Amino acid sequence: MKKILITGGAGYIGTTLIPELLDSGYEVTVYDSLTYDGNVLIPFFQHKHFHFIKGDILEHSKLKSALKDKDVVIHLAAMPILQQAINNPKKCIDINLIGTQNILELCLQKNS
Repeated sequence: MKKILITGGAGYIGTTLIPELLDSGYEVTVYDSLTYDGNVLIPFFQHKHFHFIKGDILEHSKLKSALKDKDVVIHLAAMPILQQAINNPKKCIDINLIGTQNILELCLQKNS
């Protein structure tokens, strides 16, 4: 069984994708900081192949641990709201750029 990690899985795309992946026989782990509403994940906790890790993509060691045994990473974590980016550009850069860089570097390390 393939193991999939979805960063930012509590968002609209993630919560649409999770049931499709579970129904297709994948083991799904959502890694999300729950900055927005995490209640959307509650229905998935009843599935034996669903797992959740509360974490931020800027938490390098926690992210590394979450990636440890995964076959696939679907990276959806981001600061998507323009007004939030305008109000806090440093946080936007940290999440959207540095967080993505963390994921890429850890995936490359894992596969080398």
